[in-house]
Amino acid sequence: MYSLDDYVSDLRRITAKTSDYADIFDRVAPLASKLALAKDAWLKPEHYEINEEQGFGVQLLHEEEDHSLAVFTVSWAPHDGTPPMITAPGRWSPGSMASSATSSTTA
Repeated sequence: MYSLDDYVSDLRRITAKTSDYADIFDRVAPLASKLALAKDAWLKPEHYEINEEQGFGVQLLHEEEDHSLAVFTVSWAPHDGTPPMITAPGRWSPGSMASSATSSTTA
């Protein structure tokens, strides 16, 4: 089963090969989907927690010591929109969705 450690290793490998954001996003998207499909192995109840005032919650799953790579879950209340995921000025993060009855998660 694909794990968070596998995902992080794949992210490291991809970003070591290219710095082109479009290429990185194209390579990461299927891996994010693969991780979302394996959610039973890594997704915990606290990853679904939201801040009631903001309507969403963010949980850090992994961060490199030098802050060059971070993986989060983002959850939001049912019927609310997704919050923006900005990785750098003007850059949006790719993600994949894994839904539950009460919230969704972006990997």
